[in-house]
Amino acid sequence: MALQLSGNPISLSDIHVEAGGGSTSTCTINDSDIRALDAATGRSINSTTNTTIDFDDFYGATSGSSGSSGSGSGSGCLLYGSLIDMADGTQKVIEDIVVGDEVVSYNINGLGKIEKYADWYQEGAITGSTSTSTVVSNILDSYTYYFLINNTIKTTFEQPFLISNEKKYFTYARDIKVGDYLFNKNQEWIKVESKVRVDENIQTAVLDVEEVDNYYAEGFLTHNVKELKENIE
Repeated sequence: MALQLSGNPISLSDIHVEAGGGSTSTCTINDSDIRALDAATGRSINSTTNTTIDFDDFYGATSGSSGSSGSGSGSGCLLYGSLIDMADGTQKVIEDIVVGDEVVSYNINGLGKIEKYADWYQEGAITGSTSTSTVVSNILDSYTYYFLINNTIKTTFEQPFLISNEKKYFTYARDIKVGDYLFNKNQEWIKVESKVRVDENIQTAVLDVEEVDNYYAEGFLTHNVKELKENIE
């Protein structure tokens, strides 16, 4: 169900309920699920936290789970054509990767191979070792919008990337801000210079790799999706 298209002012509680929360539970306008609502035609919701947002932009908004195309789930995905670094030194577009393929991973000291990493962060320098992981699934799907980061990374809102601002941690693509830094395969921190939302029907793929639960997409370290989602729900 969508929020009303016009009429009485929309409250934060109304928005929270549409995002899947309760009418009496605590929320803020900076909550990622609230800013990830799909805007109605002709409107645009500012998805960047700690920035000004207009409540009128939420008229007609719907939850991301109902805004997908086809069977799209709206979960973390990368777009078709995204290049993944393979263990044999080649790159492969994500939609062509199959179960059993080996990808390059980065085994982070202090995080290692643990599945649940939502509360993990590092204040100092990141250290670790290059490793490989095996693809255990690759789910092909579709969705209705994506974020374009640095004119390179094309990702849906829940794909986690390793970032650095005051700390180093994994966060959803929707919460990455201009001025943050992304970790690349050369173990360098690359500044986020641009991030835009693109509204169009897209084809997507979401990898699950083991034992180290991360891999490089377009040269930047990204994590399996499901563990972070399970930790925040």
